[in-house]
Amino acid sequence: LNDLNASEEVLRISAWGISAHFYGLKVYVCPTSLIAAECTGDAIAEGMSLDLAFRWQRPPADSPDGTLPQLVMCSRKIEMASLDLWVHQTDWSLSTIVNAL
Repeated sequence: LNDLNASEEVLRISAWGISAHFYGLKVYVCPTSLIAAECTGDAIAEGMSLDLAFRWQRPPADSPDGTLPQLVMCSRKIEMASLDLWVHQTDWSLSTIVNAL
C-alpha cells in the first residue's frame, strides 16, 4: 500500500441493456405561462447503460496508525436511450397537458 497511487482508477463496473420502471416519482411542473404544480408520476427508462469507477483514497494524515485506505467512487456515467414519463392527475388537470407533450 506504500506505492498506492490515489488518483489511479482501480475498479470499473459497467452494465448495459438495462430497463427500469419507476413508480411514484415526485414531479415538479413549472410551465412559464401556468401555475406551477407538484405531482407524482411513473416513468419507464429503456436502453440504459451505467459506468462506475473507483479509486483508493488515502486516510487523512492525522488518522491513527493502521487506518486502511478506502475505496471511493471517482466517476459515474448513466445514459438512457429513452425515458417515458406519465404524470398523474393533479388538482388543475395539468397532467393532461404535460402528458400530451
